[in-house]
Amino acid sequence: MSPIQLLPSVIYFLAAAGLAMYLRLRGGKGIPWLIGTAVSIAAAVMLVWLRGRLPLSIIAMDWMPFTTFSDAPMLALDGQSWPYSFALSVVLAGIYLTASARMSAMESAWPWVGTLVTGGISLLAIQASNFMTIVLTWTALDLFDAVLVSTRYSGAANRRQVVIGFGARVISSLLVIFAALINRSLGIAPAFGPLPPLPAIMLMLAAGLRLGVLPLNLPVVPDQRYSRGLGTALRMANVAASLVVLARIPAIEYLPAQRNLLMALTALGSLFGAAMWLGAQDEMEGRPYWIIALSGMAVFTSIQGRSIAGIAWGCVLMLSGSLLFLHSARARGVILLPLAGLLALSALPFTPAAQGWLGIFAPPFSFWHFLFLLTHLLLMLGYLRHMLRPGDALRNLEPWVHTAYPIGLGMTAAGLWYAGAQGWPGSFSPGLWWASLVTGAGLALTGSLYAWLMSRKSTVPALFLFYGRALSGVGRILSRLFSLGWLYRLLAQFFEHGSHATRMVIAVLEGDAGILWVLVMLAAFISALRGWLG
Repeated sequence: MSPIQLLPSVIYFLAAAGLAMYLRLRGGKGIPWLIGTAVSIAAAVMLVWLRGRLPLSIIAMDWMPFTTFSDAPMLALDGQSWPYSFALSVVLAGIYLTASARMSAMESAWPWVGTLVTGGISLLAIQASNFMTIVLTWTALDLFDAVLVSTRYSGAANRRQVVIGFGARVISSLLVIFAALINRSLGIAPAFGPLPPLPAIMLMLAAGLRLGVLPLNLPVVPDQRYSRGLGTALRMANVAASLVVLARIPAIEYLPAQRNLLMALTALGSLFGAAMWLGAQDEMEGRPYWIIALSGMAVFTSIQGRSIAGIAWGCVLMLSGSLLFLHSARARGVILLPLAGLLALSALPFTPAAQGWLGIFAPPFSFWHFLFLLTHLLLMLGYLRHMLRPGDALRNLEPWVHTAYPIGLGMTAAGLWYAGAQGWPGSFSPGLWWASLVTGAGLALTGSLYAWLMSRKSTVPALFLFYGRALSGVGRILSRLFSLGWLYRLLAQFFEHGSHATRMVIAVLEGDAGILWVLVMLAAFISALRGWLG
């Protein structure tokens, strides 16, 4: 048991406290940017150093001495949690370095404090190795997310969206609590290891709900309200804290009906996410769909009993995605860095995502397995489309930004390929060459067809354009449906009307005729009970 695994989190928290004090006293952006950049790079380097000392674990035995809790918080930095911890630290470093291109548009440096706190909390959540620690860290991360968003966006409607979104995430924590209770009832410790099927499915549903896959759902708070910097940190923190749970779930035997239902929901959800990612107006609008599509591929590997292969899809989700989400200023030379993210996504042999195919194409095969080939193709097409989209011109920014900004993207790309080479057992893998060949050929053919159509705009059939607009409209309708915001608002209205009725009853009972009404209701209850008993 060694506390050195806590050093990156401690560094983030101390830097956030120091940065907050500095902003209270002095303000400005330059010094806070230097502090955040140095701290985030130091945390990433420290995790590389810790890579050679795995596994590391710590148990807080006397964390609440005034109670008789039988469980204690447990943290583990091991083969499942290190890749996500490292990926998140690299994302945070990339956020600070690329923020140099967006600094002039920022109102203040306070979001950088939030980014550091997010890093500290999320590293603890990623290392959580028993059910109680998962609930504690998830709740802390969700509360901080809700507080940040509610302070940045005022108005009753916005606050209601934040509360509804937080309530939806609370459901995932409740699923973990129920899994712990089931384990306790069976005499099994609520920690990772051999698990009965029902607790394992509940853990998978809890992670899938947070990721938007099981069941398919979109964030209640629109993703456009999150910035490229802090928003990317919050999104990737939630992704890492959820995907690591999938990586820890052991292989279990499902009933055929359970297995088929989970596979169908995951495959269809991923395909929907990939299609919406391709059709999104830009990468920021498409960010939640990118997360759903690749998270679904990671969930599918867990259903197959090959959770370790899901880490490949998870790291590509975080690092290839962040390469694109942080690519706000465009230049001809800089485009090569997001291209490294596309190459990693291609899952060609010995690329970071190559092992992911081994987790998807595991026997027995079904239609749902091959649906992921189409999902993967749509993801690559969307990545290429958003990568080539025009953006801010890097040449119009200050000279020092021309150095810091590419370094941020370059560090993210280097972290992606380092994780793919050394991140987890079997990460440097040939994968399935035929799967990557099929999707790669599809990318080349589709790209060539699109280029040919664009060069002959006048000859594009009107029917083709009609179907394109129709599919776009259907996609928007499905997005509103799967956001589940309508369901949460309906439940909120139901509880609001219920509270009004309760207040009316209380007002009547507290009035002058309250005792009489109590006697009337008691007589009615006794009469109904006698009639029911015969």
